[in-house]
Amino acid sequence: MPLTKREFSFALTGILFGASTIALISKSSSSEFNNSQLTEYKPTFKQPSIVDDCKATEVNSTNIDTLISQVKLLELQLNERDKTLDQLTTAIEAEKEREAILKEPYQSAEYVKTAIIPQQITTVAGLVSKRLALPPEQQKRLATLLTAKAEADFDAMSPYMEAVNRFGQPNYSESEVKILNGEFNRIAENNQFQYEQAISVFLSQEQMSEYLKFENEQQQQQQQQQINHQIAELNLAIPSLDNYQKEQIQSLIKEHNSQKLDSVIGASGSFHPQHQTVISSEELQNNQFALESLLSFDQIQAYKSYQSKADIK
Repeated sequence: MPLTKREFSFALTGILFGASTIALISKSSSSEFNNSQLTEYKPTFKQPSIVDDCKATEVNSTNIDTLISQVKLLELQLNERDKTLDQLTTAIEAEKEREAILKEPYQSAEYVKTAIIPQQITTVAGLVSKRLALPPEQQKRLATLLTAKAEADFDAMSPYMEAVNRFGQPNYSESEVKILNGEFNRIAENNQFQYEQAISVFLSQEQMSEYLKFENEQQQQQQQQQINHQIAELNLAIPSLDNYQKEQIQSLIKEHNSQKLDSVIGASGSFHPQHQTVISSEELQNNQFALESLLSFDQIQAYKSYQSKADIK
């Protein structure tokens, strides 16, 4: 039977009241449950013990020691790299100077005698005069004699060096180089004799001895610069060289440069201070074999590639 409007309102009110009562009871129960949980909850994490702290400190200490070792190793590697870069920079600068000189001397004798020789004489005469405590008049005489010797040595050397510079070309002749070298040596020895005779007129024996010491020091420095240049060039050509190879190569280069001539006064300042012993093609080949015996196949290929590029330049 259908409900009247009044009966329907009464029934709806009862339903809503019942729902509210159930909600209140449910909320009350939930609140009590949560409060109970919060009251009985206890932290589950464990406080670190003294032993744990010690272990953690020990681990941290080990890590720090490892980092310190790595930093020191890196510092050594950086220092070694900087040292190699310094050697390369010095070698490159020396090579640039050498190339700048070689571009002009054998094209124009005038350039050598008006530009290169005067510059060298000014420097050397100043060093020798200071070393020997020469007065201005004697310093001027020294510079004049050194200039005359340097020009005479250059004139005698030019044919020989022109022949040497044809090395590797079809018109290169090793026998011609030996003949011209012998002729140069003969003239250079006579130039040397005349210089010593002229210089001994106003220098004492003690000053002559000190002058010779100066020349020995200069020759040793030049020889060391040449060795450093060769070593730096090899490091540049073959970056993969290890420390053992570097030591062996350095010993090999020093051995190859051990042919030391006795120094003579007047050597410094001359365009070609002291004549060099002509190295035969057989000796050059033996030196090359000795070097390659210290290298791996890949390193030999890298070195030959570097040499070919240098020859092209």
